[in-house]
Order: sequence, then structure tokens, then C-alpha cells
Amino acid sequence: MNRAGAFLQAICESPDDDAPRLIFADWLEERGDPRGAFIRAQCVLERLDPADPIRLELEDEAQALLDRHEEEWTAPLSGLASQWRFRRGFIEEAAISGSGFLKHGDLLSDFPITKLRIKLSREQADDVAASPRLGRLRFLDVSSCDLRDRGVTTLLSSPHLTRLTGLDLAGNDMEGPAVRALVESPLLGRLISLNLSHNLSLGLRALRTVSHSPAAAALQSLGLSFTNIGLAGLRDLLSSPFLKSLTALQGANVGGYVTGLVVPDLALLPGFSRLTALDLGGFPASAGLWRLLRSPTLGRLTSLKLSGCGLGDDDVEVLAELPRFEGLQTLDISNNHIGPRGFERLAASERLSGLTVLHAGRNAVRDAGAKALASSPTLTRLTALDLCNNAIGGPGIQALAVSPNVAHLTTLDLSGNYINLDSARSLAASPQLRRLRELRVRGAGLPDAEALAAILADAPDGPFTRREHGWLRRRRAAHAGL
Repeated sequence: MNRAGAFLQAICESPDDDAPRLIFADWLEERGDPRGAFIRAQCVLERLDPADPIRLELEDEAQALLDRHEEEWTAPLSGLASQWRFRRGFIEEAAISGSGFLKHGDLLSDFPITKLRIKLSREQADDVAASPRLGRLRFLDVSSCDLRDRGVTTLLSSPHLTRLTGLDLAGNDMEGPAVRALVESPLLGRLISLNLSHNLSLGLRALRTVSHSPAAAALQSLGLSFTNIGLAGLRDLLSSPFLKSLTALQGANVGGYVTGLVVPDLALLPGFSRLTALDLGGFPASAGLWRLLRSPTLGRLTSLKLSGCGLGDDDVEVLAELPRFEGLQTLDISNNHIGPRGFERLAASERLSGLTVLHAGRNAVRDAGAKALASSPTLTRLTALDLCNNAIGGPGIQALAVSPNVAHLTTLDLSGNYINLDSARSLAASPQLRRLRELRVRGAGLPDAEALAAILADAPDGPFTRREHGWLRRRRAAHAGL
């Protein structure tokens, strides 16, 4: 093994420790290798506060290096992984097909990958489960593979998942047997994150095997959206004597809703007061919902999702004044009926001044709502903003482009709005969007990515000049959902 290989082995064996990475960075810099500066910059960024004044300079430095050298640094993954993400100087997350994992998965050992998405078939489950390559993983994502109970049970029986702390089983057409197999395996006792969403046949009986198991005590995040557990299942979870570590609950569209009566007794259950992240998507906007959200026990929330609840302008008026939301950082009000008036009220709310992520896509915000956000005295800390499919046109887009409120954005979704060439040029030339890494404009009237690239090239002082090609590549990856 050469010296570089020895460094890589040490990094892979201690993926949480920055020391081996920084020692390797020193060694690379001594040899004039730009990878050393990239590793060092990303390690520093990992520890910096999002508002730190030196962050922008370091982000630009790291991104410029990645744009110049990404093809070289990812060469072993060419044709193997469809997506990847760098963190602390190395690829730590990747997506791969089941056949690629089985035929060429040894190449993954060249990277300290701890989070892997495998798109496999039911027929490949046995061979994937038998692979010792799973032994390095902390998080395994096999969502939307239609594995069904047998395929999932086969994976859960793998003797190599000894480091796993996160598992995504969403969208696999599971029923009770696979959940029971999970509860009976030693894996459940190590999991802190489990996603069972989009398994429509999972019901209350299957859920209770988890909520009634002492082995589930370490779970901090549980996804159950688009299952059939009903409100009885949510009650069962929040009253479980074993799920005392649970702080994030995805309970959107779980069935059993009664219009106008969203069991306010959920707020009285012991698990409710521990929640910091709550997804109530699909619950009807009603007096019951507002009683739930007004609960004095709901004081720790940092993330709230109310997508598809039928919220209108009057509901946003109520939401903007809820007293427990001073600590809220993420708010999802997408797929509702919120118009300019409701968005203007939200943009003026002092209680929501801590928001850093706002999903408001698929409403009716229009230009007036976009202008309200652009001039908001409180929404000044946003790092991610979703305004897709909101009938926003040139005036709203151009107001956002010059607003100081977008200065911290790294992700902006304007898909499905009305972006003409002048609006695109205002975005490309905006000095406020220097931090932007992902701009999504699919279906927004622009011809194609090449036309957008030409617009970016015409804005030599704009935010995308030095990272144009990398930005377009990341935009395509973002559409794929990494």
C-alpha cells in the first residue's frame, strides 16, 4: 500500500475524526496538491456557524477547487455512481444501482462513504445482503425499490450491517412481516433514524411492534408518512414508554383524519413535548389543528411541516401569531391555498424571524407575495427557499434578485413560475446571490440548461461566473433528489 492509500485507510477507519483528514491535507499541500486545500476548507466549514463572516470566502474557495478537479477526484466512480456528495473533503454519500454495487462495489473502498443509496431489485437482495461492503455504512437507503416483505427481511438479516444507525425503507410495499423482522433483529437497537413512509399497507398492528419494543429506545427520528397507522397510531407512538429519544416524527397523511377534529389529546401525551420536528402534512386546517399547535407543550419545535393541509390566507394569519414558534427554523407550507395576503402576513411575522428554510411551493403567492418576502423585515436568515409553482413573474423575480433577504440562500427553487430572459439575467447578475449553489428553474419558461449557461456567461460579475458548469451539474443532481 502506498502512502496515500495508508492515509485513506486511516480516514475510512475513523470517518468521524478530522485529524486523519487534516494530516493527509498537510501531506498533500507539501506536494503542491490542491486537494489538500480543499480538504482543509471543507473541514473548517463543517464547524463554522452558518452566519460566520468568513464562511462565504471559504465556500467559494472550496467550490472553485471542486469545479476544477471534481472529474479527477471522482474518476473511480465514473459510470458507477449516479450521484455523490462531498463532505469534509471526501465523498461520504453516493447513489448506486444494485448491479453496480454487486459488480464493481470494491471501488467504493477508495472513498470513506458512510451513506449509500442502493437502487436494487428484489432478485438482488440476497447478494447485496451477503456483501461485506455494507460493513462501513452508517446509513443505508433502499427506498422506492419495491422490495416487499421478503426482500426487506433478507436485507435485515445481513450480518454486515453492524455500524448502521440509519435506515430508509420508504416505498417498498411492506406489510407487517418485515417490520416484525426488524424488531426481532439486533439492528433495531442501534438505529437512531428509521423511515417507513410510503408503505401504504403498514397499519397500527405493525407499528405497535416498534412502539412496544424496548429495542427501539435509541430511535430519534421516525418516518411514517403515507402509511395507514391512523391517529390511533400517532397516539400509540407518543404514549410509548420506550420511545423516549424520539424527537422527529413524520406523520403526514397517515389516514384516519376527521375533518374539524384533529385529536387535541395528542398534545397531552408525553412524547409530544419532546418533539423538535413534526410533520402533520394532510391534516385538515381546522380548530383541532390550531388547538394542537397552540399547545404549551409544543415549545421545542425547530421544524414544522403543514404541506397539503388546505391552509388559506386566514390560516396563515393564525400561524404567524402562534406563540410557541420563536425557535422555528424550518417551515413547510407547500401545496396549500395561500395567496398574496397570507404570504404578506407571514413575511411580517416577528415570531418567524428565526426561519432558515421555507417551503412555500404550489400556492398562489404571485408577484405581491414575492415582493413581500423581498422586503420582509424579519425573514432575513433564509438559506433555502422554495417558491415553485406560485405564478410569480418578472416583477417578483427581480424583487427577489436585489433583496438583501436572499443573501444567505444556498438553494432557491423557482420552478414552474414565469421566468423570462430578463428575469434570468437579473438572477445571474445578482450580487445578493453569491452563496447560491442550487437554482431550480425547471418548467419556468427558460428553453434549456444551455440557454441558461449562456445567460450566466453574460454576467461576468454575477454569482455563478466561476462555478457555472459545476452549478449546472449540481442543479441536475438536485432534480434527481440526492
